[in-house]
Amino acid sequence: MFRLDKSQIEVIVPGIIETLIYKHDTKREEKMHKYYLGEHKILDRKFADESKPNNKIVANWCEYISDQHVGYFMGKPVVYSSKNKEYMQEIQDIYDSNDEQKINYEIAEQCSRYGYGVEILYTKENQSGKKEPRFRPLPLIENNIILVFDNSVEEILILAIRYWENEDVLDDSKSLHAYVYSEHINYHFIQKDNEEFFLESEEAHGYGEVPVNYYWNKGSQLKSDFEGIIPLNNSYDALISDDVNESESSTDAILKVWGIDNIPETQEMKEKRLLNFGKVEKEENADAEWLIKDINSEWKENQKNRTKKDILDLSKVPDMTDKSFAESSGVALERRILPLENTRSTKERYFKEGLQRRIRMITNILNISKKYDYLDIDIRFQRNLPTDTQTDIANAVALVGTNIASMQTLRKMAHIEDPAYEKELIEHENEEYIRLNVEDDIDESNNGRNKEANTANGEEVKQA
Repeated sequence: MFRLDKSQIEVIVPGIIETLIYKHDTKREEKMHKYYLGEHKILDRKFADESKPNNKIVANWCEYISDQHVGYFMGKPVVYSSKNKEYMQEIQDIYDSNDEQKINYEIAEQCSRYGYGVEILYTKENQSGKKEPRFRPLPLIENNIILVFDNSVEEILILAIRYWENEDVLDDSKSLHAYVYSEHINYHFIQKDNEEFFLESEEAHGYGEVPVNYYWNKGSQLKSDFEGIIPLNNSYDALISDDVNESESSTDAILKVWGIDNIPETQEMKEKRLLNFGKVEKEENADAEWLIKDINSEWKENQKNRTKKDILDLSKVPDMTDKSFAESSGVALERRILPLENTRSTKERYFKEGLQRRIRMITNILNISKKYDYLDIDIRFQRNLPTDTQTDIANAVALVGTNIASMQTLRKMAHIEDPAYEKELIEHENEEYIRLNVEDDIDESNNGRNKEANTANGEEVKQA
């Protein structure tokens, strides 16, 4: 990320782009990506004695921690609601066509791994020829993304650059492509043969701000969910690798002998796993025994358990393998996951800012012909935690008739994804119930009148 005065980019010139690309560093993102994939430090370990066992076992706590955080935070989709039904329906239609739930999850994965996530907004014609807002996440490893903010206290995004090197498979020529996104115009610059960038094309957009949206994981410090435990993960990898090494060494132990005349060369002794101390004065003193290193298994196991505990504690992830965790319920369970819940709350606040920016930019497109306020959309997150549906229903029923609004009661029921829609269904069912009852009352009333009329007519006939 860079900070510039807005006046410095009023005119987009090639020199600015070249300077920003030159100063952009992606080493940290590459490191986080490798550790998530399991490409850890242990894989590069070498011993001076190549004959020694050198197992390289990776226990990928980085992947586990990231997946746990993302699953708990975004395992259940974000729920949107609004009193403006027409506006909400337009937003929902756009979100459905973009597969918004999947995109949110992918962005949450980026935030967890790298400390931030990025998406791009653009427009695309639908089948009827009308341009629709579209948005897609930008994988940070495949796309080099530069974000430029202004120097104000609000830290407004004033420029974004997406660049990559392209190699033509036909003539092997290489070129550097840079897409530059500003408040009103998108530019496409190309650099060939290390010459200066030249403008290939430009296109106006109607989003009203830079159409690249960013999401922080835990703030602009860009800290991933597992970045702090990487040294501990390296230690854990080494511990379990050395365990296997020592096991192999014991299986392939060296035979220590003395009292034998012929002494092989050092390399030959290594290959034969033999250590010969030579001839003894008396033949009966000749002997042989295995040379085995004493292993303190209990100490090693304690080291692994302590390292594992430190990893889970520092990453705010509960130990799911703990038997007491499985037996916990209600308040006890919530207390055990409190560190994870605190982290989720932090993630939610920053992720909500990104979702509001997305809605605001989409609304700018809709407001070309409409007049909506993006703040009319209410955003609600759901933590992905096993719930007791029967208890939820019982608690909700207990609140009926109290001073708590029905909408709040529905929100307390975790298995209901869209409380606003559920409320509409209830109101519709109530209206239908009232209508049917009224019709039944009318029918009964009419039947009563008919009986009275028939009785009266019968009496008149009888009198005649």
